[in-house]
This record gives sequence, structure tokens and C-alpha cells, in this order.
Amino acid sequence: MASTAQCQGNRFLPYIEDRLKAGVWNARVLLRELRERGYGGGYTILTDWLRPQRESARVVAVRRFETPIGHQAQVDWGHLGPKRCSRRAVRGDFITRTWGVAPFAAERLAVSQTRP
Repeated sequence: MASTAQCQGNRFLPYIEDRLKAGVWNARVLLRELRERGYGGGYTILTDWLRPQRESARVVAVRRFETPIGHQAQVDWGHLGPKRCSRRAVRGDFITRTWGVAPFAAERLAVSQTRP
């Protein structure tokens, strides 16, 4: 923390760091919680300290990439309900595969979601 509250703020740093790890980054919420624990510093001091913490904690999003057609696939299972197969009822499941960015998919009826 900064200036006059620096010495006082140092004893609250472990608490603040725990709250930040828990996902609490709102300065007003943190200030209220700190004041309940005896903190006498102001809002501006807290926000001035939080600003570089937020910058360093910023996560870079993962870039999406597409592989060439035929090099990746998405597979989904679904349930159609009971179906008749050779005069007996079986569970009607299906599998859908979509390849890359191709505008087509393949479906297949399956009697089980386990591998043979």
C-alpha cells in the first residue's frame, strides 16, 4: 500500500491477497471487509494499490485455432429413447461426428455408449 497507510496496510496484505485469490477484486467490498478488521486507510489508497495487482493478474485468453478439415473432430452422444431391434426394445443412442470446419456431420445409431 502507499504513503501514510503503508505501515498499517502491510499487516492487512495477507488478508487482501487471500481475498484476491478467492476472486474478490471489488475495492468497495475489500474496504468494507478491511474496516471491519480495523483498517484505517482510505478508498484511494486501496485502489491505488489494487490497480497494478489487477494488471499483473490479467489473464490472456487462449487463442482459438482451426485445424485443416479432416484433422480434428467433435463427437457428441445423444439419446433417442427406447427403439425396437429384432423384436426387442433397446436403448436408442446416437453418435454425431463433425469434422473441423466442414459443413457436414455423420450420425450413427448405437445400442450402447460403451466400446465393444
